[in-house]
Amino acid sequence: MSKKQMITEDIMSSWQDIVDVMSRTIGVPVGLITRVDDPDIEVLIASRTEGNPFRPGERAPLGGSGFYCEEIIRRRERLVVPNALKDPRWAGNPDVDYGLVSYMGVPILMPDGSVFGTLCAMDFKEKKHSEDSIFLLDKLREAIEGHLAMLWRNALLTAQQEVSPDGIVAVDFTDRVILANRHFYELWEITPESLPRNDYRAVLAHMRSRITDREGFDAVHEHLREHPEEAEQGAEIALTDGRMLERHSRGLRDEAGTLHGRIWFYRDITGKKRAEARLVHLANHDALTGAFNRRHFMELAQKEIERSRRYGHPLSLLMLDIDLFKNVNDTYGHATGDEVLKALVKVCRNILREVDAFGRIGGEEFAAVLPATPRAAGIQAAERIRAAVANHAMHSPKGPFHITVSIGVAQYKGNGESLDELLSRADSALYEAKGEGRDRVVAR
Repeated sequence: MSKKQMITEDIMSSWQDIVDVMSRTIGVPVGLITRVDDPDIEVLIASRTEGNPFRPGERAPLGGSGFYCEEIIRRRERLVVPNALKDPRWAGNPDVDYGLVSYMGVPILMPDGSVFGTLCAMDFKEKKHSEDSIFLLDKLREAIEGHLAMLWRNALLTAQQEVSPDGIVAVDFTDRVILANRHFYELWEITPESLPRNDYRAVLAHMRSRITDREGFDAVHEHLREHPEEAEQGAEIALTDGRMLERHSRGLRDEAGTLHGRIWFYRDITGKKRAEARLVHLANHDALTGAFNRRHFMELAQKEIERSRRYGHPLSLLMLDIDLFKNVNDTYGHATGDEVLKALVKVCRNILREVDAFGRIGGEEFAAVLPATPRAAGIQAAERIRAAVANHAMHSPKGPFHITVSIGVAQYKGNGESLDELLSRADSALYEAKGEGRDRVVAR
């Protein structure tokens, strides 16, 4: 943003008043605010006084021009010239050619220390400026530099808001939108045509229509409206289109600490949540088959044992092993063997309930824990799995083939039996099934 672009109409109007008051108070026909626009200097504001030959927008090149203002810009300090005709330094000064022989001016600095331009007063006759006039000029310059500092902060804040990953909206106590960045409107899919952007009640209604938990959304807003001093950290909001947002908010205070409303920050964390879910899935599931891995299965089984012990509910555990799996790998190859393992998991998951935990314990060995399931029901579930596996055609480059499984079933005894003891009983039943000829269920 250029120096001229950052000056608002309100500021330009204030500066016009400053220049007019300065000219009348000091008693000169010419008061100017100039702006450096390299390689030129431009008249930004000209006093509306009789006899002022300058008009806003007039430009002249810098660099050896001889203008009074160029000397100020170069030296970055106040310059007072009572009568240029008595000072040979100003021979050839274009201002003198206008007849402006007296000059008083100061540099106007940007917050970063660069020169914005000048504030100056000129007259067609010799003028020895009083200390009061010089003091007034310095104070008016301070006011102008204060405006520039404010505009600079606003420009930096706007730039920061526009590059922020957050959608930001600030609202006063009358539900008027004080500030909102572009990302906020994009995040909530608000267009200028869809609703009045400065009416937060309309914006809020639009936001509410896109939230799954509208009652919770309303409750938070009502609570924070009644407690404007409270801050909110990291609330997660699910949207109807599947996205997930994270919300932070705090009271909107000025430098004196006075509350004027609330500022809200919304960030799209959909990708983050999906990545987290993927990491959790990878941490808890076998990479090949998608079944729970041994560690996670054991955690779930331990929780189910504790629940069974607490509430007295029955629980069954199944240990399952593919019969002669080495022959599958030797005959059809390890790639087909991997496909067999994945197909087995699908078959078992289609038979087991959502509440049942199914995991790969190692190699071709799997286990299932069945909550609220007595021994007889556990045996029935195991028989359904055994039959479904035997009837499921496996595929290979050499053609379809079938496999069988052996399953051991054990019911949790309670009375302090540990998970290891329960697994050991189910494992013994499994090996008994193997010893009896495979493709069968044995319960202990």
